[in-house]
Amino acid sequence: MSVAIVTYSDHNVVAIFWLWYSEILDLSHHHYTRLQHHRGAMDPNTQLALNDMFRRFTVELQHSIGDLDSRLERRFDDIETQQNTRVQTLENSLTAATMEFESWRP
Repeated sequence: MSVAIVTYSDHNVVAIFWLWYSEILDLSHHHYTRLQHHRGAMDPNTQLALNDMFRRFTVELQHSIGDLDSRLERRFDDIETQQNTRVQTLENSLTAATMEFESWRP
């Protein structure tokens, strides 16, 4: 009688476990089993509902970010316009003061 000792590396054990686990969680049939639920698989109907909620959330988030971006862009444009107006007023008053000083000098 001969005894064969088979040793597995960690990689082989993980591969064998993954094949076994993926067979248990296989959703190729048309119904959801208790074994799949026990092994951690999600009900397909629940998965569809969560995917729809996630899609709606991302669409709403993108819409909110777009609104925020446009409001910030308008605010920055307003600030830039106000700053340009102030700088132009200062330059005009400096030019007027320079002309006044030039005319006062003997």
